[in-house]
Amino acid sequence: MGFAIGRARGRARWLGLFTVLLLISSAVPVLAESTPPGQPEEAPVLSEAEAGEHPTAADVANGIDEAESVEGEEEELRETPQAEREREESKLAYSDVSPAEAAELLREEFSEQLALIDQDPARAL
Repeated sequence: MGFAIGRARGRARWLGLFTVLLLISSAVPVLAESTPPGQPEEAPVLSEAEAGEHPTAADVANGIDEAESVEGEEEELRETPQAEREREESKLAYSDVSPAEAAELLREEFSEQLALIDQDPARAL
């Protein structure tokens, strides 16, 4: 029984030692990256060429406005009677297809996408 207690204490020491080492090794990168208190962080200095490559606030605002207007136009097109009729027709377009025919249609229409999926190494997992 005394041997088991001594063995447990030895394991506890090793566990404590590894825990301290883990905490120290994970704290070093954090402490190395932090700036001293009271000092402002320095912004990266961009050259004129780099600064010209980035969009300005006006460019971003124009892009957002353009995207919102395109979304609005697309939404209006989706709400037209013709679009609603086409959606209803497409819902029922393949309702009479057997499972075997559906599988064949899937392989014919999406062969490139299925080939890409088959090449994905994560698929084996």
